[in-house]
Formats: sequence, structure tokens, C-alpha cells
Amino acid sequence: MKKAFRYLLSASVGAGTSKIVLTEKEWFYCFEEAKKQSLAGVLFPTVKDNLVDESGKRIEPLFSEWLGFLVQTDCLNKDLDGKAAMLSRIFQSWGYQSCILKGQGVARLYPEPSFRQSGDIDIWVLGKQEDIVQCLRDQFIGIKNIDYVHSGITIFNDTLVEVHFRPSWMYNPFANRKLQRFFKDHAEGQFGHIDEKLGFAYPTIAFNLVYSLIHINRHIFEEGIGLRQILDYYYILKHSSKQEREDAFNTLKSLSLKKFTGAIMYVLQDVFALGEDLLLCAPDRKEGAFLLEEIMRGGNFGQYDDRNKWYDVNQRLKRSLFNAKRNMRYLIHYPSEVLWIPAWKIWHWCWRKWKGYL
Repeated sequence: MKKAFRYLLSASVGAGTSKIVLTEKEWFYCFEEAKKQSLAGVLFPTVKDNLVDESGKRIEPLFSEWLGFLVQTDCLNKDLDGKAAMLSRIFQSWGYQSCILKGQGVARLYPEPSFRQSGDIDIWVLGKQEDIVQCLRDQFIGIKNIDYVHSGITIFNDTLVEVHFRPSWMYNPFANRKLQRFFKDHAEGQFGHIDEKLGFAYPTIAFNLVYSLIHINRHIFEEGIGLRQILDYYYILKHSSKQEREDAFNTLKSLSLKKFTGAIMYVLQDVFALGEDLLLCAPDRKEGAFLLEEIMRGGNFGQYDDRNKWYDVNQRLKRSLFNAKRNMRYLIHYPSEVLWIPAWKIWHWCWRKWKGYL
């Protein structure tokens, strides 16, 4: 990571100087990195007063482009908020409680929620998976790629929606059993955590301290992760209490995620200068440096990782073989998950076949 982008990131969360002096070339570099990490919107408040060249003159073409990007992000967030509320009302009319995961809920923790770049809508629906799937079919909702955790549905023409039957999973079956128990034990508090102004429920801080880190961990073994997910966790920690952090770390340790948690803490401290009093545990420098390199190479969800261009997304066999090879480099870092991946994938295919989801 170049120093210019590091300065910009730390300043955006109030950890560095508010005055940033960069060359024109460095500003263009920062914009490209911001887009790569899906952080262009949240960085703009810091950028707008500093975007000048060496002579002190504002770099108008870049300012206009960055501002345009922010306006698009703001409009998209307002649209997604409305659609999330609509989805919640729809499921409620069908007799199901729901909770919006990740994006639109986590955005509430940001200084400017509408500046956080979002993508699709993930909605966790309370009920038996078979019943929810049948309900969607009875309502003539297009449903595809049904698996253990979620399914895509076609309800909006311009927005992807994933219906979650479970918030997430782990490959290690013993750890996954504990994780599903955690979700079950804390479900009531999530579905009841309704923001009346927004019109939908979203997870509590205590829940997100565990769930969001699990979500980051999942994407390590799939596409990859970016700094946007790390910044999400930064704001979750900023809004957490000491007791919530202690409880979360105990849960994460029970899921064999102590090393990964230490890596995330290192990235949070190194990139965003998060105070030691807010860390879940001591940072793991070695693991954290490895993880940060992966993050900077791949960008948001690994979209910019040249290693991921070996296959077409629709070539399932090639993708599976590539992921198997790719995950071997994580073996020494996260063995409890990597070693279980082949067995889990075989079980998952058989489970989907048995359920009639293939």
C-alpha cells in the first residue's frame, strides 16, 4: 500500500491529519485504489478539501469524477434502503420475520451512511428453509441457486437479492454446529432490532461482532475480501462495549478463529489506527501482514486479483479446481477450515441433491 493512500485512509476515520498534501499523480492513484476497495464514497468528505495539485489549485476533472461517484453512491443507498424496507414488508405479509444483513444495516454505523458503497441486499428470514422456499415458489418469485445458507431471488430488475436461511456457515462441521447454535440463540434479538424510521430490522452490535468477522473469513476462501469489509468492522468495534467485545472474542475463539481475529486486528490497527482499547485481542503481525497483502492485491471481494481471472465465472468445474488450488495457500494459516473444505463440498452437493435443490 502506498503511503499516499494510507494517509487518506487514516485521515478519513479521524486518525491522521485532516490536511493531506499529495501530488496530482498520487491523487489519481488514490482514486483508483478507492474504487478498487469500494471506498470512494466514504473517503470523499476528506478528499473534497484536500484535492489540490502542487500549486494549490483544485484538480477539477478528478474532483468532478469523484463527486459524481459520490452522488451515484448516495442515490443507490437511498434506493436500497427503500427496497430493503419493501422486502421486509413483503415477507411480513407472508408471515415471516426478517432482518437485513451486512450493507444497509452496517451503513448506519458510518458518519454518513449514504456514502458507504453497497451492492446487493441480503435478507435473513426466520423459518424453516423448506417452508420459505415453498412460499417463494407459491408467490411466483424467481428463485435460483438454493444452497445451505441462501438463495438468489428475482424480485427487483436492477438489484440482486439473497434470501438467507442461515446468516453464514463454517466448513469445519464441529465449528459450524457451534456457529448455528450462536445464530439460533441470538436470532430473537436480531429480528426484533427494528429501525422504525428505516422500516427494517438489522443486527445488533453484539451479533455483528461475530457475524461480520465470520463473513470476512468466508470470503477469504471464495473470491477474497477488501478494505470495505475491514472498515465495516472498524465501525462495529467503534460502537461496541467492552463486555460485547469480550463476549465476541470468546465466541470466536470457540470457533477456532483466534488467529484470524488477531490478523484482522492487525489490519485494523495498521491501516485505520484503531486504538488498542477497542481491539478484540492482541494483533497478530505475521498473519495480519499476509492478510493485508491479500486484501490490497484483490480489492473488493477479490475482483482485481489477477489470479482469479484463470476461469470464467460460469465454468463451475474450472472454478472449483481453481478454488481448491487457491485455498491451499491458506492451509498453514487456517488449517481447521481448509482441511474440511473438500468433505464439506461433497456433503453439500449430496444435501442439495437430496433436498431437490439441484
